[in-house]
Amino acid sequence: MYQKNKNAKYVSEEDEDRQFNGLAVSILANGGIFEGMYHNGKCCGLGYELQPNGNTFIGTFKEGLKQGHGIYYWFANN
Repeated sequence: MYQKNKNAKYVSEEDEDRQFNGLAVSILANGGIFEGMYHNGKCCGLGYELQPNGNTFIGTFKEGLKQGHGIYYWFANN
């Protein structure tokens, strides 16, 4: 496990520049979880994001942002 900053943790292989490439599981600074593909240290391709409040996005990411097709699940009490 690699800790990129004091609040985020990642399980992945990294290249010589300490950038993640390929499949990774990340515990984000806000307590959320991202599982999916990384390219040059950013979410890219298919992924799954679980937010601390239970809201969930399953879909595609580009340059670290939700992009393109996906499904977003949210809870009415949030």
